[in-house]
Amino acid sequence: MKDDPLDIYDSYDREALRTAAMLVQLTQDVIELYSIGVELNDPTPSGGGGYDQPMGRSGISDPTGEMATNPRRHQRANQLKESRLALAKALKEVRHAMYNSAAAAGS
Repeated sequence: MKDDPLDIYDSYDREALRTAAMLVQLTQDVIELYSIGVELNDPTPSGGGGYDQPMGRSGISDPTGEMATNPRRHQRANQLKESRLALAKALKEVRHAMYNSAAAAGS
């Protein structure tokens, strides 16, 4: 069985280091998933000349109106907003952890 290099630390320090490592791993996932969400929420209508676009009550294709009233788009926009707020909070907390870690290290 392979020895864990973190075994030299107390349990609470070991857990803190594992938490920091998990933050590093999750950061790339957040970047990729947030980028996908932004692309899916892009207000640019797809091409195709309007042949596959839904018709409004007037019988005229209205892809912009359809996107503006799409509940999935509104939900995605709210989720992106919540992500931005959570990322700002997370950054503040990581900076706080960095400051305290640096102070403990004597920097």
